[in-house]
Amino acid sequence: MINREQGYTTELERLVLTAVENQVNGLPSGTAECYIGPNKGDPRMNAPVFEIVPTNPKAARIGGAVLEGEGVTISVGHSRRELGYNLTNASAVVECASFVADICQAVFAGNFAEDINENAGGRIISSSLRLRVRGRVYRLWRNRLITDLVTITKKKRVIYEPYVTSAPETPLN
Repeated sequence: MINREQGYTTELERLVLTAVENQVNGLPSGTAECYIGPNKGDPRMNAPVFEIVPTNPKAARIGGAVLEGEGVTISVGHSRRELGYNLTNASAVVECASFVADICQAVFAGNFAEDINENAGGRIISSSLRLRVRGRVYRLWRNRLITDLVTITKKKRVIYEPYVTSAPETPLN
Protein backbone atom coordinates (compact mmCIF):
# COMPACT_ATOMS: atom_id res chain seq x y z
CA MET A 1 0.00 0.00 0.00
CA ILE A 2 1.25 3.46 -0.85
CA ASN A 3 0.43 6.51 1.25
CA ARG A 4 1.29 9.63 -0.75
CA GLU A 5 0.69 12.90 1.08
CA GLN A 6 1.76 15.44 -1.51
CA GLY A 7 2.12 16.00 -5.22
CA TYR A 8 5.32 16.53 -7.14
CA THR A 9 6.80 19.98 -7.68
CA THR A 10 9.80 19.19 -9.89
CA GLU A 11 10.60 16.75 -12.69
CA LEU A 12 13.19 15.00 -10.48
CA GLU A 13 10.61 14.48 -7.74
CA ARG A 14 8.02 13.21 -10.23
CA LEU A 15 10.37 10.73 -11.89
CA VAL A 16 12.07 9.40 -8.74
CA LEU A 17 8.94 9.11 -6.62
CA THR A 18 6.95 7.60 -9.49
CA ALA A 19 9.77 5.05 -9.93
CA VAL A 20 9.51 4.20 -6.20
CA GLU A 21 5.71 3.86 -6.47
CA ASN A 22 6.02 1.63 -9.53
CA GLN A 23 8.50 -0.65 -7.76
CA VAL A 24 6.25 -1.03 -4.72
CA ASN A 25 3.19 -1.56 -6.92
CA GLY A 26 5.09 -4.40 -8.63
CA LEU A 27 5.35 -6.32 -5.35
CA PRO A 28 2.68 -8.82 -4.30
CA SER A 29 -0.07 -7.22 -2.22
CA GLY A 30 0.80 -6.96 1.47
CA THR A 31 4.56 -7.27 0.90
CA ALA A 32 5.44 -3.70 1.92
CA GLU A 33 4.06 -0.36 3.05
CA CYS A 34 5.26 2.81 1.33
CA TYR A 35 5.08 6.43 2.49
CA ILE A 36 5.76 9.36 0.16
CA GLY A 37 5.43 12.91 1.43
CA PRO A 38 6.91 15.51 3.73
CA ASN A 39 9.53 14.46 6.24
CA LYS A 40 7.58 13.52 9.37
CA GLY A 41 10.66 13.83 11.58
CA ASP A 42 11.66 17.31 10.41
CA PRO A 43 8.78 19.43 9.07
CA ARG A 44 11.27 22.18 8.15
CA MET A 45 12.80 19.94 5.51
CA ASN A 46 11.36 20.83 2.09
CA ALA A 47 12.52 17.71 0.29
CA PRO A 48 9.91 14.99 -0.18
CA VAL A 49 10.86 11.66 1.33
CA PHE A 50 9.94 8.06 0.72
CA GLU A 51 10.07 5.04 2.97
CA ILE A 52 9.42 1.44 2.03
CA VAL A 53 8.85 -0.85 5.00
CA PRO A 54 8.70 -4.58 4.22
CA THR A 55 6.28 -6.83 6.10
CA ASN A 56 9.10 -9.38 6.36
CA PRO A 57 10.98 -8.14 9.46
CA LYS A 58 14.22 -9.69 8.15
CA ALA A 59 14.15 -7.66 4.91
CA ALA A 60 15.81 -4.24 4.65
CA ARG A 61 13.94 -0.96 4.76
CA ILE A 62 14.51 1.54 1.96
CA GLY A 63 14.22 5.28 2.44
CA GLY A 64 15.27 8.42 0.72
CA ALA A 65 14.84 12.11 0.04
CA VAL A 66 14.73 13.96 -3.26
CA LEU A 67 16.92 17.03 -2.91
CA GLU A 68 16.24 19.40 -5.78
CA GLY A 69 19.43 20.60 -7.39
CA GLU A 70 21.48 17.94 -5.60
CA GLY A 71 20.03 14.51 -6.37
CA VAL A 72 18.68 11.79 -4.14
CA THR A 73 19.83 10.49 -0.78
CA ILE A 74 18.93 6.84 -0.42
CA SER A 75 19.19 4.61 2.63
CA VAL A 76 19.03 0.84 2.87
CA GLY A 77 18.96 -0.76 6.30
CA HIS A 78 21.16 1.54 8.39
CA SER A 79 23.46 2.68 5.56
CA ARG A 80 23.00 5.47 3.02
CA ARG A 81 24.47 7.18 0.01
CA GLU A 82 23.88 10.28 -2.05
CA LEU A 83 23.16 9.90 -5.74
CA GLY A 84 24.45 13.10 -7.27
CA TYR A 85 23.63 13.83 -10.88
CA ASN A 86 23.92 16.79 -13.21
CA LEU A 87 20.27 17.59 -12.76
CA THR A 88 20.21 20.32 -15.37
CA ASN A 89 20.42 17.55 -17.95
CA ALA A 90 17.04 15.85 -18.61
CA SER A 91 18.64 12.49 -19.40
CA ALA A 92 20.54 12.58 -16.08
CA VAL A 93 17.26 13.08 -14.21
CA VAL A 94 15.80 10.03 -15.99
CA GLU A 95 18.98 8.04 -15.19
CA CYS A 96 18.74 9.01 -11.49
CA ALA A 97 15.14 7.75 -11.30
CA SER A 98 16.09 4.55 -13.13
CA PHE A 99 18.99 3.91 -10.74
CA VAL A 100 16.72 4.37 -7.70
CA ALA A 101 14.35 1.78 -9.22
CA ASP A 102 17.27 -0.62 -9.74
CA ILE A 103 18.40 -0.17 -6.12
CA CYS A 104 14.86 -0.96 -4.97
CA GLN A 105 14.88 -4.17 -7.05
CA ALA A 106 18.24 -5.22 -5.54
CA VAL A 107 16.92 -4.66 -2.02
CA PHE A 108 13.63 -6.44 -2.77
CA ALA A 109 15.70 -9.46 -3.88
CA GLY A 110 17.52 -9.51 -0.52
CA ASN A 111 20.43 -11.86 0.14
CA PHE A 112 22.94 -9.17 1.06
CA ALA A 113 24.61 -8.34 4.36
CA GLU A 114 25.15 -5.17 6.37
CA ASP A 115 27.99 -4.85 8.87
CA ILE A 116 26.99 -2.78 11.89
CA ASN A 117 29.19 -1.40 14.68
CA GLU A 118 27.63 -0.34 17.97
CA ASN A 119 28.91 1.41 21.08
CA ALA A 120 28.43 0.08 24.61
CA GLY A 121 24.98 1.64 24.79
CA GLY A 122 23.83 -0.18 21.66
CA ARG A 123 23.89 2.95 19.49
CA ILE A 124 24.85 2.31 15.89
CA ILE A 125 28.00 4.26 15.16
CA SER A 126 28.82 2.91 11.71
CA SER A 127 27.50 0.53 9.11
CA SER A 128 28.26 -0.57 5.58
CA LEU A 129 26.71 -2.77 2.97
CA ARG A 130 27.20 -3.76 -0.64
CA LEU A 131 24.44 -4.31 -3.18
CA ARG A 132 24.76 -5.76 -6.64
CA VAL A 133 23.10 -3.22 -8.94
CA ARG A 134 23.35 -3.42 -12.72
CA GLY A 135 26.00 -6.12 -12.43
CA ARG A 136 28.28 -3.99 -10.25
CA VAL A 137 28.82 -3.74 -6.51
CA TYR A 138 27.36 -0.56 -5.08
CA ARG A 139 28.41 0.50 -1.56
CA LEU A 140 26.38 2.34 1.05
CA TRP A 141 27.64 3.31 4.50
CA ARG A 142 27.08 5.36 7.63
CA ASN A 143 29.82 6.74 9.85
CA ARG A 144 29.84 8.81 12.98
CA LEU A 145 32.61 11.01 14.29
CA ILE A 146 36.10 9.55 14.51
CA THR A 147 35.83 9.71 18.32
CA ASP A 148 32.82 7.38 18.12
CA LEU A 149 34.71 4.88 16.00
CA VAL A 150 37.20 4.17 18.79
CA THR A 151 34.32 3.20 21.10
CA ILE A 152 33.09 0.27 19.02
CA THR A 153 32.21 -2.52 21.41
CA LYS A 154 29.99 -4.74 19.31
CA LYS A 155 30.19 -5.74 15.67
CA LYS A 156 27.38 -7.63 14.03
CA ARG A 157 26.37 -8.71 10.57
CA VAL A 158 22.75 -8.60 9.49
CA ILE A 159 21.80 -10.73 6.50
CA TYR A 160 18.72 -9.33 4.81
CA GLU A 161 16.10 -11.59 3.31
CA PRO A 162 14.06 -10.91 0.17
CA TYR A 163 10.81 -9.01 0.48
CA VAL A 164 9.09 -12.11 -0.88
CA THR A 165 10.70 -15.07 0.86
CA SER A 166 11.94 -18.05 -1.11
CA ALA A 167 14.84 -20.49 -0.87
CA PRO A 168 17.89 -18.91 0.86
CA GLU A 169 20.86 -17.89 -1.25
CA THR A 170 24.46 -17.06 -0.36
CA PRO A 171 24.71 -13.38 0.67
CA LEU A 172 26.95 -10.90 -1.13
CA ASN A 173 29.96 -10.06 1.11
